[in-house]
Amino acid sequence: MVRLEHVLDSWKAVREDTAAAVEEFPAGEFGYRPTADVMTFGETARHILQAGHALSGLLLSGEESFATPDFRAKLAPYLPDVPEDATPAQLAAALRDSLERRAAELRRVRRISTRTS
Repeated sequence: MVRLEHVLDSWKAVREDTAAAVEEFPAGEFGYRPTADVMTFGETARHILQAGHALSGLLLSGEESFATPDFRAKLAPYLPDVPEDATPAQLAAALRDSLERRAAELRRVRRISTRTS
């Protein structure tokens, strides 16, 4: 069985590396697109934030299947509120905040489920 704290520790390490990369990447290069068919660095950072926050929100809501036609619509209520023109500092802060909030929610759900089992 995978322990929640192990998963959260791993997620935190990866997320911290991501936030640090966002802070260290030159702000003037945030819109850099190496080829036309890939996201910019800024778009990638925003995607990581949105995906992690929305997917964990969907899991916390009790969703059991991600293989539904309306999957993207189900994610929408869980997208973090970050301005489209967020600065690197704002994105890095949002990455860290999202992780801390979701980790706390997951711990709370775990405590509740172990008490009722």
